[in-house]
Amino acid sequence: MKTVTSKHNTDGKLKNGLFKEHYKGGSLACVGKYRSGEKIGVWKRYHPNGALYDDEGNFANDEKIGEWRIYDAKGKLVKITKHKSR
Repeated sequence: MKTVTSKHNTDGKLKNGLFKEHYKGGSLACVGKYRSGEKIGVWKRYHPNGALYDDEGNFANDEKIGEWRIYDAKGKLVKITKHKSR
């Protein structure tokens, strides 16, 4: 699973707004929003076959919060995790 680690764009500025990342084959890997380089709101990640990997994934101040649901490549729910904000 791809993970976005940089808070900066290729031009060195902090990321802001809608963000999408794709696998080498072109399928969507993840989608979410940044504000001043920090992940905010709902983020979704996808398996290379296009199936949802996790949903209900929220960020506040670049930290996971709330309930996250993890799915296998066939779309079956395999895990639910709960995250508290600090």
